[in-house]
Amino acid sequence: MVASLAIPWGQAKGDLEGEGGYHLVWTRDLVQCAGGLLAAGNVETPLRSLIYLATSQSDDGSFAQNFWVDGTPFWSGFNWMRWPFQFFWRIKLMGSDGLRDFDPYPML
Repeated sequence: MVASLAIPWGQAKGDLEGEGGYHLVWTRDLVQCAGGLLAAGNVETPLRSLIYLATSQSDDGSFAQNFWVDGTPFWSGFNWMRWPFQFFWRIKLMGSDGLRDFDPYPML
């Protein structure tokens, strides 16, 4: 999930100008969107989102504020650790079916 396919002032700005944009993956927005789907009864997409975050996690345990879909950070902000962990807990509350075979503890 991405927040939008656009960047602010996209007609005059490009990716390399440091503005960032909503076409990047934003950890906070991904968790909020997937959490909304979870609240609506969709378990598959939130679980896949959690797995994606686990594969995008930095070696020090943090998550980039925003990054390209391949996991490459865009901005240098990175202390977004609580969002994925709160999200993991919400999936865990769904019971064993919520996490299926995914073990989130290494990312914690």
